[in-house]
Amino acid sequence: MASKALVAACALGVSVVGWALPGLAQEVVTPMSTPVVGPSRYFIVPQANILPAGSAVTSLNLQLNAAAPAAIAPGGGVPAPSAGLGLGFGYGGNALALSNQAAMGDLFQLDTGIAAYATTPWQGRLDLAGKMGLMQEKLGSLASVAGIAGIALNVNANGAPSLGFTLGVPIEKTLGFTPINRLTLTAYPNWGTGLVAPGAIGAGFIPPTRFALGLGGALSLTDTVALMADTSLVTGAPTLLNEGSNLGVRFGFTPNLTFDLFAGLGANAPVGSAPLSVGAGMNWVY
Repeated sequence: MASKALVAACALGVSVVGWALPGLAQEVVTPMSTPVVGPSRYFIVPQANILPAGSAVTSLNLQLNAAAPAAIAPGGGVPAPSAGLGLGFGYGGNALALSNQAAMGDLFQLDTGIAAYATTPWQGRLDLAGKMGLMQEKLGSLASVAGIAGIALNVNANGAPSLGFTLGVPIEKTLGFTPINRLTLTAYPNWGTGLVAPGAIGAGFIPPTRFALGLGGALSLTDTVALMADTSLVTGAPTLLNEGSNLGVRFGFTPNLTFDLFAGLGANAPVGSAPLSVGAGMNWVY
């Protein structure tokens, strides 16, 4: 067990080594795979599928930004989506997140997360979300549809709290070209708030709300490698704003371990003009 843990730890630090070890790989996640390996999300956009009953996925994600994002304005703002849960709340600066997704049955999943991120001052966050499967391809439906409700509590180094919530309906369809090659497409309309600025919460305070649309896609190239991309666009004047967009790869290393590598656009800027961010993730299925 110790040697396997050492191999997994080394692979996270220099994950490119995994490309040379196909014999250790396992089928990459798609909603129609059984069992599902990896989280039921892309990088920031949740998928509609529910994990198999009795299973769970714990993920560790690191995100690094090339430049600091725009500050959250007093009373609200349009922050980046969460790299931990994809709820539309978001990190400013470099972030480290630990999250868990657990299936409570065939049609319900509970997602939790904790994150720390480098801002001035530093901040930490707790996430909680429930996902109910309304339709599931794995149960014979033509497409997967789910309902998501989530809340986030953010606290900075001074102890000032920030709150945010989201309600969304991911809609998903998987197309199979071969037993290995599959294309999964997801649309995620959602409504809620961003993280309310610290200090803005008080008697009679009404947080500003926003509507966003998440889009995601995954293409399994082999039984060990899948390309993934997602984006989240939020309404704003005068045009749509990019909450976050990513392109990356998910690699199956063992039957219970997958790795994500991705690069993308940062938050709070018009589409096509945001600073770059890079990230890596490790997903453990049990």
